[in-house]
Amino acid sequence: MRSDSISLNLLSKIYFVMELKKLKQIETLTGKIIYHPAVNKKPDSFIDIVRIELSDELTRIDFGVFPDTKKYCSDWWVHIHKESFIRPFGTTDKLQLIHAVNIPYAPSKYFFRSKTECLPYTLYFPALPKSIEMIDIIEKEGEPNCFNFYNIKLETIKRKVIFVNN
Repeated sequence: MRSDSISLNLLSKIYFVMELKKLKQIETLTGKIIYHPAVNKKPDSFIDIVRIELSDELTRIDFGVFPDTKKYCSDWWVHIHKESFIRPFGTTDKLQLIHAVNIPYAPSKYFFRSKTECLPYTLYFPALPKSIEMIDIIEKEGEPNCFNFYNIKLETIKRKVIFVNN
């Protein structure tokens, strides 16, 4: 790997963290925060759920989109459908999207300017009942190119530190 691509990836991640901090300044809810929740099925490797914040008023979900550098082409884009919803796992209840920050609603599109650019965005939904342990996030049911996540555990993934002796 070339050193300039390493520094581009590092700069891209630094930019992403700075953009995510801007999103945090928009509105911070008070409630339970879940970082990097476990997801049974997600749309692709280029999008991640960064955190979920649960409060008595709203459910806030922060995402990060990282274009696939192997598949990237100059017209790569994203958007979100206004009909998106969250669903408590195992139910047919739909909690409709209230507001999106830093991502356009379809049919408008956000076009990535380079293969190292990252896009943080936030979606707001109605509050979930406190008893809910898992949810689905559905942009458009049955569409393979939409941001559909299934079986999201509302708990932070426990990360293990592994030490390797040289």
